[in-house]
Amino acid sequence: MASMAQVLRIFSLMPLALGLYAADGGTVEVTVVDSITGVGIPGVTVNLTSSDGNGLKFRNWTGPSGELRFSGLTPGEHSFFFEKEGFSSEEPATVRVVSQGIVRLRKELDPLTTINGKVLDAANHGIRRISVELLTGRGQYVRAVSADDVGAFQIGNLSTGVYLLRAAPAHGTLRAPVYYPGVPTVAEASPIRVYGEKTIDGCDIRLPAQAVFAIRGRVVDPAGSPVAQATVKLKSADAHYLFEGGAPDAQAVSDGDGRFQFSAVSAGHWHLWAESGKLMGFVPVMVTQSDRDDVSVTVARPFALEITEEPSGPAIHLRPVDGPMEQEVHSSSPKGGKIVVERVYPGRYRLYQSPPKGYYAGSILLGARDVLGEDVELAEGAPPIRIVYKEGGGMVRGTVADGGGATVVLIPELSSPDYWHAVKCDEQGRLEVDNLRPGNYFAIAVRRAGALQDNAFPALVEQQGQLVHVGAGEIVMAELRLTAWPR
Repeated sequence: MASMAQVLRIFSLMPLALGLYAADGGTVEVTVVDSITGVGIPGVTVNLTSSDGNGLKFRNWTGPSGELRFSGLTPGEHSFFFEKEGFSSEEPATVRVVSQGIVRLRKELDPLTTINGKVLDAANHGIRRISVELLTGRGQYVRAVSADDVGAFQIGNLSTGVYLLRAAPAHGTLRAPVYYPGVPTVAEASPIRVYGEKTIDGCDIRLPAQAVFAIRGRVVDPAGSPVAQATVKLKSADAHYLFEGGAPDAQAVSDGDGRFQFSAVSAGHWHLWAESGKLMGFVPVMVTQSDRDDVSVTVARPFALEITEEPSGPAIHLRPVDGPMEQEVHSSSPKGGKIVVERVYPGRYRLYQSPPKGYYAGSILLGARDVLGEDVELAEGAPPIRIVYKEGGGMVRGTVADGGGATVVLIPELSSPDYWHAVKCDEQGRLEVDNLRPGNYFAIAVRRAGALQDNAFPALVEQQGQLVHVGAGEIVMAELRLTAWPR
């Protein structure tokens, strides 16, 4: 008598017989393996969909060695989706089936990891219900969990990559977050490298007995005169993206001489800004091991910034380097190649733009100075910005040996991550990157895109990347090999 599993397996074959089967069809031999160990994974659910738009589907499961065979498939493209508890759901694999041909598809699934730890105070007691935030290796927020009543936390379903942890005191306090294992800044944080382990235990965050300090300063106008009755706000710089538009951690009002004070502030990186009517000003404040008595914030009126795009491209936005998200500004859509960005307050900004299709960013001119890839200081009376997009960029084509699904990164010399180019190889390890700004690039291929979040990745590129020169309108062929990561 057939078991229930056998009955379900028989019924799962029916959609194939109804639509995806052809007497002269082809065969796909699938092998699903653990990306870390290379061992076949049994019991993976494999969903097959024809790519001709008819929506026909077929489901089956891999055997003890992670293998599965599909026979009699109609010629054409077919997409395979993979599901298995404890493994990441990767992008589907698409193959082209030919009549009576055999296609061999090897699919690697990343095992998922769980991080366990506790948040402890200086007396080694667990801190209940505190928020624990997971960040990428470069400090970008991913998600948060709450510690339980004894300070224990668990963060699961983590793909291979580099992560940071921080304990975030309740919003509205004047205590800065503490990073694993117990340090005040992201630069001092210890990265947690996840590489297929089932669990990583002992990731305890210890909150030291923190001394508190004062921030004192003065609000002035552009002429240096004191501004009384200005509203002064303070917010942790480590959390400003998460709490965009939310209430500040603390608020004060300047006195008749423009002076203000915040007491009981922990060491850390803070954003401070002042508002008085239409006037506003921003300043970063770093508190270390003493009071800050020298903070001066200048409030000014907003100004309009004129930007010209040649040719006209998408809207742009200015992200503050030192200020909170409240200082970020977005432009309206360009009209006739011209953009006017309203309500820009003086400060340092990074300009983000996307070239029109078929172009690359040739230059960003602030007056006569090219500031492409640089932070710019903007104030009323600043010269207009001119963005020049150019056609005829270079192209890199090539292959990565045994690099099906690998990630290839092209990094311009002396460039920030904003101008990195990352592309995923196809199942045969082929790659193509177009519309590249002419110049020198370091090219590197890694199995996992999580490498890009590792603070050690730029050094890895410098040591092992292949130097590629791309000329205007030139097609450069690159033959790459996978670089081991993590090392």
